[in-house]
Parts: sequence; structure tokens; C-alpha cells
Amino acid sequence: MESILVSMVLLVLMIVGNVTMTMNSIQSTAKVSASWKATEEQANTIMRTNIAIVPPENYYGGTLDLTVKNAGQVSISDFAKWDVIIQEQGASTEYMDNSASYPAGTNQWALQGIYASDNVPAVFDPNILDPGEEAVIGINPGAVITAGEMIKITLSTSNGVTAQCYVTAQTAPSS
Repeated sequence: MESILVSMVLLVLMIVGNVTMTMNSIQSTAKVSASWKATEEQANTIMRTNIAIVPPENYYGGTLDLTVKNAGQVSISDFAKWDVIIQEQGASTEYMDNSASYPAGTNQWALQGIYASDNVPAVFDPNILDPGEEAVIGINPGAVITAGEMIKITLSTSNGVTAQCYVTAQTAPSS
């Protein structure tokens, strides 16, 4: 009789142990699956994000206005988390801080506006750069860029998609 009681207790302990291990395995698998799905969604968003930078035709110093075109399929926002990096020919590299207002202060950049086309302000989603729209950002490099010197500007969105352009400072035309 004693051995039956011990056997029943052992059987119950084995069943509870197996159920607990099975539930933990199912929960772990669900967490891994959710993480994998989130990673795939983020990778898909990054693949569909594309920006193109159009530098100004002439740059004579001061605030540098760049046109950023959303050439992708994803709406882009969260401008405060964008990165702007300027590299000069002398290998000096500067990270520009974001400014909440335009024009930007020294060593800062700011969003001037978002435009649907031909400088017509975007009406729908005014703080979001939708596909096909253009944003104009103003960069104040701080250091004087001498005439003839070329700088490389790298722009990175909040999800890590980057674009680069080159700008050469020119001598101001004589009046």
C-alpha cells in the first residue's frame, strides 16, 4: 500500500514537471517568434526606405539648405533622431545637433519645411515626409568653409538609412 502511495506521488510530480517544462518551452518559442517577426518588420521597413539628397547649386557660406527627397515607399518622421554629419577635406568630421527651430544655430541643423512639390507646403501629414515629398533642411556648419573646399554631408534617418552628397564652397559673386 505504501508503494502505491509513493508511486502516485511520483507520477503526479512527473506530470506536473512535464507540464511546466512544456509550458515554458511554448512561452519561449512564442517570445522567439515575436522577436523574429519584429526583426523582419524592421528589416522590411528599412528596405522600403530611401532618401536622396539634392545639394544646392551654389554655396557661398552660412546656412546650407539641402533638399531631401523621400524616394522610398515609407513615410518618414522623427526628425529629431536623424543624424547629420559633415566631413571636411582635412579629415575633420563634425556631428550636427538638431535644432527645433529654423534657422539652426552654430553646429546645428533644422527642418525648414516639408513640401509636396515645387515649394508647395505639404497639407496632409505636415510633420511627416511622405513618399514623393521633399524636405528642406538647413545646416549651419559653424566653421567657415573656404572657397574651393569640398565637404561631404551624410544624412541618416531614425531607422539607419543613409544618403550622402558633396558640396563645394564657392567664391561669392562680385556685385
